[in-house]
Amino acid sequence: MVTISFHQVAIVTLSSAIICGLISLFTADFFIKFDVVGFNFIKHKIGYCNATPMGLFDSSATAIKVLLIGGLSCAGCCLLLEFISVTVHSARENASLKALCMIVCFAGSVTLVTALALAKPSSVRPDGVARGYSFLMAAVSCVFTIESLVFYVIQWRCQ
Repeated sequence: MVTISFHQVAIVTLSSAIICGLISLFTADFFIKFDVVGFNFIKHKIGYCNATPMGLFDSSATAIKVLLIGGLSCAGCCLLLEFISVTVHSARENASLKALCMIVCFAGSVTLVTALALAKPSSVRPDGVARGYSFLMAAVSCVFTIESLVFYVIQWRCQ
């Protein structure tokens, strides 16, 4: 029977969080500006819509990207600590290292949730700016980080 350890699950979820977060940082469509020319309300179709991605460091997305970088740095630090706890036998049962992993993962989760909260809660903002693909990838990264935090809490409670 094949068993999956907690460390393998934590490494996979943290790696997925970092990959999705990097994808969201490297794509330029964190917010998409829609220039809507005409609507056809009878058919509920947009007559002409020109969607242009906004720049990488526009003022509306800079604070969000800075918080994403901070959250991904915490996830990377937690991943490094997880690799240390897997490879070094004396660190495997170290309670302070497990607590440090949980604290750093909590800090990364809070930072990523704050980054997502800075974006407007509605799907389309009043100024014609909607959330793009990068926001979706940042949300997936946040979910993976919170999931790894839940795994750390479960491991801490099961000791």
